[in-house]
Formats: sequence, C-alpha cells, structure tokens
Amino acid sequence: MRVEIRRIQKKVGITTLYVTHDRTEAMTLSDRIIVMNNGKIMQIGSPNEVYEKPNSKFVASFMGKIAFFPVEINAVEPGSIKVTIKGKELILKKGIKISENVKYVLGCRPEGLYLTAPKKGHIEGRVLTNVYLGNYVESYVETEFGEIMVKTEAGTSGGFEEGAAVSVVIKEELAKLIPDD
Repeated sequence: MRVEIRRIQKKVGITTLYVTHDRTEAMTLSDRIIVMNNGKIMQIGSPNEVYEKPNSKFVASFMGKIAFFPVEINAVEPGSIKVTIKGKELILKKGIKISENVKYVLGCRPEGLYLTAPKKGHIEGRVLTNVYLGNYVESYVETEFGEIMVKTEAGTSGGFEEGAAVSVVIKEELAKLIPDD
C-alpha cells in the first residue's frame, strides 16, 4: 500500500503532508522528513540523510535500532576521525564536523556490527538470543554497554550459539559519531 501511495504522489505531482509515528511509512512516503520531539523540530532532511547522518541520539534512535558506545576522539584529520573505544582505535572515514566542548558517542546500527571469537573485536559480550529470519539473523548480545543487536546474513554469523562468549566488531565504514544529547 505504501508503494502505491508513493507512486500516486509522484504521478500526480502533489505535495503531501503525512504525519506518522511509523518510521517505515515516513521513509517510504517522504522526500523530506521532519523528526520532532515534544513539539520541537530535531532534524529535517531526506530519509537517507536523517537515517545516515542523525544529528542527535534521539533522532538516531527514532530512525531505527542503534547501539551507542562511549568514545574518545584522538585526532581529526582531513577525511577521517580517529577515535578510541576500550583502548582500541577506529578510523572513521565519513565523519561529521566536530565541535569543541561537545561530547560524542559512536552510533552503530545492527548491520554495522558483526560477531567474532572472544578477544578479537572491539567489545566483549555473550549471545543471549539468536533470531533466524530467513535471509538474516538477529543476534542479541549482552555487553558492558547493555544489550545490543547484531544483524548478519544467514549463514555468516560465525555459528555462535546462545550463551556463547563473543567479541563484537564495529565496521568502521558504517559507524557514526553522534552528539551525546
């Protein structure tokens, strides 16, 4: 139904204001999204921009599942930002403009993480639950930062059973620095 509504909007060339709390509907039906919190505009942008470049933890969480990790910013260089999480350095290629006196967290969506053997990744954890969903598996992992979800293609999760000790690897190219609001 969403796709049909989108096609009609495009075909007729009408401007439509659609109010929803459903993220999927908003992303499907919109050229521009306005994310609001308590009547205040938090961010305006295309669905891609708001999902990929959220300007706050609230917007990032509203747009979908995401894990936040505390990081230290070590260096800001042209085209990259070096950060440290738990003593391990990451080099983020697509960063945001860093403002002084602003604290940042590292935001990682489930598809920006993967599981490996203990002590081989960035964050240690234990698999609580694996949910097989056909073409992918959602693994819920308990870490010192709370429970996070790791989404992997079916057959590529490394075969970590529920209860197994694991290490979570952050895909640097998909991680985002987000102001810690």
